[in-house]
Amino acid sequence: MNLYLILLVILFLGSYLDSGRIRIGSMVAVRGKKFVNVYVGVVFLVLLFLSAFRYMIGTDYSTYTFAVLRIKDNFSFDWLNFEPGFILLNYLIGPFTQSGQLLIIVASVITLVLFFVSFKQSVSPTQSIFLFYSLFLYCMSFNLIRQFIAIGIAMVSLKYIINQSVKKFIVCVVIAMLFHTSAILIVPLFFLQRIQMRLRTIVVLMVGLGLFSILYNPIMSVFFRFFPQYATYKDGSGGSSTLNILILILSLSMLLLVREGHYYTWDDKKTLNCYIAAILLGLFVTAFSVKILFFARASYYFFCVTVFSIPFCWSRLRNSRYYYILKGVTMVFAIVLFVRMLTQNTGEVVPYQLWDFSQL
Repeated sequence: MNLYLILLVILFLGSYLDSGRIRIGSMVAVRGKKFVNVYVGVVFLVLLFLSAFRYMIGTDYSTYTFAVLRIKDNFSFDWLNFEPGFILLNYLIGPFTQSGQLLIIVASVITLVLFFVSFKQSVSPTQSIFLFYSLFLYCMSFNLIRQFIAIGIAMVSLKYIINQSVKKFIVCVVIAMLFHTSAILIVPLFFLQRIQMRLRTIVVLMVGLGLFSILYNPIMSVFFRFFPQYATYKDGSGGSSTLNILILILSLSMLLLVREGHYYTWDDKKTLNCYIAAILLGLFVTAFSVKILFFARASYYFFCVTVFSIPFCWSRLRNSRYYYILKGVTMVFAIVLFVRMLTQNTGEVVPYQLWDFSQL
């Protein structure tokens, strides 16, 4: 557990390496772009090492490492209801591994490369990295291996949603669905991006989402008919944290404050609109995940957007009287969420164990 907490502290301090200067006594160090790039590169390598060479970390670790060995001997696209893209990845990796660890390594590389590429869209990559870690998303990637590859692709596609690049967005969705078909859930965000997220529009959307809750059973029965592999998530509690919902509410509040207070430029309008739509969807899905397990999985597509929307709000509210309060509250919520998830051993991520390199 100490390893995770030490990383939390380091990434918290590193989140302040965005721009400007840092004063240490009488010395002033310039935090230039090259320095930030070196920091991001080092963090990437550390997080990649811990993810790629973990051993028996994550609820489904054994399932995935066992599957890659079986798939290479008995190739079938019906294996364990895995998506075809992930099955093909297993089949390609199989001949080169005797323990299945190579799958964990390759999946870690793909996931973290996708997320770190998406962080380039952020107004502050260092803050996005901190939030990615402190909101427990990094640790959850140890468990939801297929889905986090899909989520990584979805985060890369955010720029195509904002710019309404239909072809590139469709390509991203199709590739993401090859690893986890739940990626289709990001499609509504593409169309919501076209709607101006005014207060009146938000009220209408909330009413619409309320109607969806009433018609949940017939709608989801159709969904599960087309995607039967997710029928196991039909019932049961997703165990959604109240802190997750509070962070989404806080993020939405900051976004609305940026818009209503006109703390943005003309170039920010599309980005702001996209973030508001994504957080609204995230609130709805996360609220449902309290009682419905399927929505717990689906909520990550929208909850991950907070790693971009929160730094965006911080940068735009820097000169407002609310800045320090909102940033402080958000930081506290994120840290408390991380410590709570860690102490509860969510996803079986503690104690951390390193893989035996002699098995390579």
